[in-house]
Amino acid sequence: MGWSGAQKKVVSFIHSMVLERLSSQICDDQKPVRIEVNPILAIRKLTMSQMDGVQWTIESSRNSVPRAIVRQVLGFVFGSAHQMPMLITFALYNLCVYPEYIAPLREEVSKVADDDFNSQNEDMPLLDSFIKETARLNPPTIIGVPRKVLSPFTFSDGVHVPSGNWVCVPQQALMQDPAIYPDPMIFDGFRFANGKDGNATSDSRFSHPSWRFPFWGSVKQA
Repeated sequence: MGWSGAQKKVVSFIHSMVLERLSSQICDDQKPVRIEVNPILAIRKLTMSQMDGVQWTIESSRNSVPRAIVRQVLGFVFGSAHQMPMLITFALYNLCVYPEYIAPLREEVSKVADDDFNSQNEDMPLLDSFIKETARLNPPTIIGVPRKVLSPFTFSDGVHVPSGNWVCVPQQALMQDPAIYPDPMIFDGFRFANGKDGNATSDSRFSHPSWRFPFWGSVKQA
């Protein structure tokens, strides 16, 4: 399949960004380190302004060819592009179905409207809980994180998996398990918030991956 005009622009933009970072000269102990000479050392010296998805792909990739890295970045972009739009759609739907949440959420948002992004993220446990509960009942897939077994493996509980089989995480089953979530099929927008008023707190954020909430995949790779 040929590239469309928009796709060519995206590829060109990401490719130039990858080239710039791969060719950047970084100093270590007053000695210049080029990524072609010592990629691991160079990557670790990157500034925080470069700590984004593109940089993560460069660090994690086993391939140092720019075009290959661009393909990996595009794979991540298009592979995850559906999650957030779907989640926002379900969240708006839940606001329509459960209008009693609108007032407390609006009050919480209005209190931090002028704060910076990080403060907003920390100071809105009710909104965070509402979004996380929406995601819990509407996972992007039934199963996820598929892995092919390359050699026979036996789990600590005795379950044996022969090579050639596939192992997956049952996302929907875990996030709707009554042993983990009381009344799992009932929407409780503030399930993950401690308190329902202006003093609410949260110990379990939407962005926190766990085996009980595998919305983002596995804990190590999310």
